[in-house]
Amino acid sequence: MFTNLIPWRWLGAFALVLLLAWGLYDNGYTRGHAQAARDGELALSELKNRHEQALLAQAEEDNQALTVWQQRYQQQVVSAAEAEKRYLATVSDLRRTHQQLQRKIDDVTHRWQDERGQSHAIECVFTAGFVQQYNAAFGLFPRTANAGNAAAAVRGVSGASGAAAAVDPRLRDSGVAQRDLLAHATEIGAAYQRLAAQVNGLLDYIAGLEK
Repeated sequence: MFTNLIPWRWLGAFALVLLLAWGLYDNGYTRGHAQAARDGELALSELKNRHEQALLAQAEEDNQALTVWQQRYQQQVVSAAEAEKRYLATVSDLRRTHQQLQRKIDDVTHRWQDERGQSHAIECVFTAGFVQQYNAAFGLFPRTANAGNAAAAVRGVSGASGAAAAVDPRLRDSGVAQRDLLAHATEIGAAYQRLAAQVNGLLDYIAGLEK
């Protein structure tokens, strides 16, 4: 009698609705999970592709930069070699010119000719004061041995004659000849030209590095 009061048809319908709802939910969940998995795999694949492309682009950029650096380095090596070659050639020319000038010193310091072509011995006196100022102009403030000896000799002669006040040591013969001055100028000129060649070579080398 109690069982007759239970609405079995309603319960059956409700159970059927629950089963349908569960089926729809399960099917939707399964399909959604599968779709989410596929979307995740696709996103991961795209991310990997972008990462690989970025790596390839970076590698290509690095290779291009390395190629540019290698080309620049080769240019610098060539420029340095050319600068060294020019410097060595200049030094060789300077050495040859210096030797030629040394050989010609005696040719122009022993005799001179007048307007009639007659030859005369050179008589040229360089005072001790002249030599001192000459040395000072080159930064050689200590007097040369010849100039010092000449000044000492002058002082000795002056003391012996009792006329020290009348003799100016700076105006006495220094013992330095034309040949001595020309030889010194030849050495100084050679040193200056070598230094100039070194500076120019260094500037060429720096210019090559800046290319």
